[in-house]
Parts: sequence; structure tokens; C-alpha cells
Amino acid sequence: MNETRRPALFGGSFDPLHIGHLHIADAALAGGRFDAVFFVPAFRSPHKADGYGAPDEARITMVRSTIDRRARMHLLPWELERPGPSYTIDTLEQFIKIYDGDEEPGLIVGDDLLEHFDTWERYEEILSRATLVVGARPPEEPASRSRYQRLKELGARFVELDNAAIAVSASDIRRRVAGGLPYRDLVPETVYNIIETHHLYR
Repeated sequence: MNETRRPALFGGSFDPLHIGHLHIADAALAGGRFDAVFFVPAFRSPHKADGYGAPDEARITMVRSTIDRRARMHLLPWELERPGPSYTIDTLEQFIKIYDGDEEPGLIVGDDLLEHFDTWERYEEILSRATLVVGARPPEEPASRSRYQRLKELGARFVELDNAAIAVSASDIRRRVAGGLPYRDLVPETVYNIIETHHLYR
């Protein structure tokens, strides 16, 4: 971590990690703006709505086994090590205490999360301590620049990634696995092997 000068944190359930996640991480590293991406698997309620999420240990293994093969991608399991719900601001503060670089950390988020960003726990502190790194997600309705206008109103510093909005989601992959539908090419081979070996999402 101390060798990283321009880090970006990438939080998510990664349940499972899929090709869309990796593409966004690659986009954050492209062009030299950031030199490392830290994947932060999020705390997931045991009462998750769809009822068949993977155990925390499996989610960590899926991320670790995949990014170990990719330069400049790292795993931070902190949110799963803290008791109870964990918030992005907690992870950001913990990271800043350890990180000694000169650049402000980036925080990777999908543009589908921007509209309600001001509902995040202590969002003002997040915006004062990190640059938002916004990746395009497939819109459920015609894309609107109002999301970015809202960020400007909040005083956020942000950059937009030049990534393809890949129409794949973890919830759809879980549904496919549970229903016996094809999904192999939607996840890295490492993740596919873990899902099949441990009979996840069934």
C-alpha cells in the first residue's frame, strides 16, 4: 500500500465478482490517473432479500483468486472484519490513516448510485476526503446528466471513467446459477470454478 501513489477504493458485495467489476477496475487504471485499485467486499446482511448469497469467505476467495493474477489490483477485507454494519466512510478513514501518498484516494462508484449519494452515511465527509470515480452502468431508463449535476451541487470532486456499460449484474448471475441457466462467460474462470466447486447460489 505504501508504494501506491494514486489509489482507488472499489467497494461492493462482489456476490459474485463478475466481468463488469473487472472492466470498471481496468478503466480506473487506464491512462495513469490511478495506479492501484483496492477491492473492498462489503458487509452483507445474512437476511439478504434473494436468500442465496455466498458466505463472506467465499466472496473473499472469489476476489482474491481473481485479482492475484492482475497487476495493481488488491484486496481489503476490512469491512468483513469489523463487527456489524460497516460504512464507506469507516473504510475510507482507515485507509487514509495507513496510506501515506500525496494524492487524494479515489472512490469507485457506479453512476446508478449518484442520485441518492447524499443518503450515504456521513456523505459530506466522504466527498471532502475522496474523489468519486464514476463508472457507467446500464441505465434502467434513458441516461440523465442530472445525476452529475447533483454531484456538482453537493460540491463533489469526480471523474468519469471511459468504460463500457456492460449489462451484467451479480443478482442476475445468482438467478442464472439457481435456475441452471448459462452464466460461465459473465464471470472470470476463477469465480466460475469456485461457484461450481462449492455449489454456490443454489
